Amino acid sequence: ALGISLWQLLRAAPGRIQLPSAQELLRAELIIRVQARSAAMLALMGDKRLLFSASGESFLMYAKRGRSWIALFDPVGPREEWPELVWRLVELADSHGGRAGFYQVCPESLPVYLDAGLRVVKVGEEALIHLDRFSLEGPKRYGLRQALKRAERDGVSFELLPCERTPAQRDCLNQISDSWLASRRGIERQFSVAAFEPRFIDRQLVGLGRRGAMPIALVTCMTTDSQSEATVGVMRQVPDAPPYIMEFMITRLAMELKARNFTALSLGMAPLAGLVRTPLSSRWHRMAGLLWEHGEPIYNFQGLRSFKSKFRPAWEPRYLAASGAIGPFIHLADVAVLAGGRTRRSSAV
Repeated sequence: ALGISLWQLLRAAPGRIQLPSAQELLRAELIIRVQARSAAMLALMGDKRLLFSASGESFLMYAKRGRSWIALFDPVGPREEWPELVWRLVELADSHGGRAGFYQVCPESLPVYLDAGLRVVKVGEEALIHLDRFSLEGPKRYGLRQALKRAERDGVSFELLPCERTPAQRDCLNQISDSWLASRRGIERQFSVAAFEPRFIDRQLVGLGRRGAMPIALVTCMTTDSQSEATVGVMRQVPDAPPYIMEFMITRLAMELKARNFTALSLGMAPLAGLVRTPLSSRWHRMAGLLWEHGEPIYNFQGLRSFKSKFRPAWEPRYLAASGAIGPFIHLADVAVLAGGRTRRSSAV
């Protein structure tokens, strides 16, 4: 006990991080706008710290829980500056007696993290709809066609609002979001998941679903000035919305983006998807496989994968790179807490 007490007193202070200022968010937005990775817009939620490169032309976003310093995605900006940012976060965490991790990184960037001495594990797969090949023809698209027909029969319509029109629809968007939150104990997720924050929503395209004149569902869409890749952000619906409403909303969104010459629409990641258990699998793969098969009371792993599979996307692997032998497992637990969000009673708060 004495030894542990001395170790706690002598180890480096865990350090505190401050949320980004309005000026830092503006700097980050200017960088995001000129590249293609639309999911980088999550930096503008303001719930993550920003670390800029020496040139100021790239950054990474990260959050801290306990001794875990966790970056979300690969760095944003010129690829030649990525190693600098990765090493700086590793050194920053180490200087405070912590451990660095990078969540949802792409396979082509893995050498950057391996060169930094980090351990890599697969954490899931991202669903990516290639819009140039997206259509409603064929037997595999029958479910999507049925959703559109049922919506037409029930008088459900879809409108994609540009950013400049979103503030005028704030009241109805708030009503949809508040009713959705009330059905889920008011929990607003964050970190790796888009949240309903008015200043964040105003920077996105918003798909609004109505039954007659009554708004019943919304889906936001993150984009950049490259107008190539888009990412689904917030998805909300009122409790009495028809069961097919989100199938209808995503299908119409994909059709609208295809008409605007976007090349891809990301539906986000399905956690633990694609982790195959074999006799020679690592302990992580075996444990993740068990969670995938029996973890429904904790999280709807298979249900989420099943919903996204309806759109016949391409599944791309995503990884976690972290320091230490058990670092990846600690980081995953901390990511779950960070993404778990906070209780929120109203969108107006």
